[in-house]
Amino acid sequence: ISLLRGWATPRPTVAPTREEEEEEESDPIEQGREDIESVLSASSVILCSAAPDASTKGSNSPPASIETSEEEALSRAVTELSDEIDNGTAASTAASATSTAKTTKKAVDTDSAGLPLLYLGPIDIKRPERYASLGHCVHEALRVNYRRCAVNALTDVVILYGPASSVRHDQGDNVWIASVPSRGIDQTIAGRSGASVSSSQRSWAPVDVDSGTNEISSLSDVRRAHSCVAAALASGQPEEALSLLDDLLSCLEHQDREQQLEWLTGTGDGSVQHVNELNYRSLIQSTRKNLSVVQIYARQYSSAARNLRDIVRACPEDITSHMQLGLALIGANQLEDSAAIFGDILIKLDKLDTAEETVQGIDGLSQAKGVVLNNLGCCFLKRKEFERARSVLQRALATLLSSEDSSDHTAKIALCLCNLAKTLVQTKEFDTALDTLDTAITYIRDTPHMEEHYLISTMKAKALVAASVKQFMEAIKIYEEMVVILERSENDDEILSVMANMKAIASELCKHTSSGATYLRMVEARENEVKARKKARSRISALELDLLT
Repeated sequence: ISLLRGWATPRPTVAPTREEEEEEESDPIEQGREDIESVLSASSVILCSAAPDASTKGSNSPPASIETSEEEALSRAVTELSDEIDNGTAASTAASATSTAKTTKKAVDTDSAGLPLLYLGPIDIKRPERYASLGHCVHEALRVNYRRCAVNALTDVVILYGPASSVRHDQGDNVWIASVPSRGIDQTIAGRSGASVSSSQRSWAPVDVDSGTNEISSLSDVRRAHSCVAAALASGQPEEALSLLDDLLSCLEHQDREQQLEWLTGTGDGSVQHVNELNYRSLIQSTRKNLSVVQIYARQYSSAARNLRDIVRACPEDITSHMQLGLALIGANQLEDSAAIFGDILIKLDKLDTAEETVQGIDGLSQAKGVVLNNLGCCFLKRKEFERARSVLQRALATLLSSEDSSDHTAKIALCLCNLAKTLVQTKEFDTALDTLDTAITYIRDTPHMEEHYLISTMKAKALVAASVKQFMEAIKIYEEMVVILERSENDDEILSVMANMKAIASELCKHTSSGATYLRMVEARENEVKARKKARSRISALELDLLT
């Protein structure tokens, strides 16, 4: 299923006309929209997303009740879905899935890039900046998904395609990594604050159509162009990287047309022997894909979606590009279209051989389906279709639990649990939401590579939900534990934020018990200590800066 199966190619065939292409092409969004309802109704059985029963807890095998007949499965799934929504049994399903999550947690033991799982941010009074919009959530999903591929803690990465900027004998030429500043590529878009790419770094230029200079005559030329792209990304200049990729694409398309013309007219004179050595169509496809990847990182979601639509039409089996198209559409706030794309992905995954271990570098099929279902549930959640979102996220959780472990398996389960809890709060199922958040915290603690941010924000969400149902002592207990964790990292700003919430709860307790006033005074005293410490640290930092300058 590889997008690029080597660069040498036999005699190229004549490209179809634009009219023929339009007759043959089917819009993936329209196709997904047609199939989405059947996917949703059948997903609880066909996609192995029913939660395992007590006899299968701790096992990765699918539930024994899965049917072999799709017609029987569809009928049964429709009945189950109707019962869940109409008879109110979905809450018990969520509780069952949460309970299963507690008993089937496994250790991390493998590594695979996988598909990006969308996380809509924690339950909070005010949305954190990193989840301030759907575009922020998409950017964060990609950043986190590829974060562990980074060279060090100061960089993130962008996954690109085609010939690597340097020869790699171990992994071939299909996928390579470019580093970007860890502060986030979006912070340098407007001002281009990074250092500019030097003329020596930009050692590749677009083809001059009239003179024919700087032609792409070998893979070395492509690598040189990709090296310039990598340099632009590393220096925080995504616009420069996009410009370079545009130039490369124009050059490849120009030479592809020349190659086709020579084959049609038989006018080759031997002076351009390289036309038989490169698969320009594959190079054009990988360059378009790289354009869309960088556009997504640069938050140019509408432009990325346009490119990705062309890519998935040309390569319908490319699951990764389908996923990127769905995420780009979410970033552009086109939720209905993105839901249709995720539905199309589920149809494609369901048609694949279930014995296949990987699909284009994707984790096992079951985990891939779980990630797609999670992202689809997020679409419904943002569209305020809460019952639908809950049902799909429950299926996503059960599917992830039944999948094989990977390096980010527990992280994906944890974030799916957080999305489910967010939905349960919207449907007023607070007790189930608390259990779900508690399980999510357990998974986050047992996932070594997850940032502390996830643990703190999920604990804070649990405390807020507990306080909303007047479980004040439980909320205080959670906040106290958060302060201990934050003290170790010396995060004074976050500690003060937590203490502000503790003061609000203590004020509420004052209405019901005399001990509330005592606790409020204790919190205020601790808050003053933290403020004094923060002020002292600021003075020390200023003095150190003076000494350095």
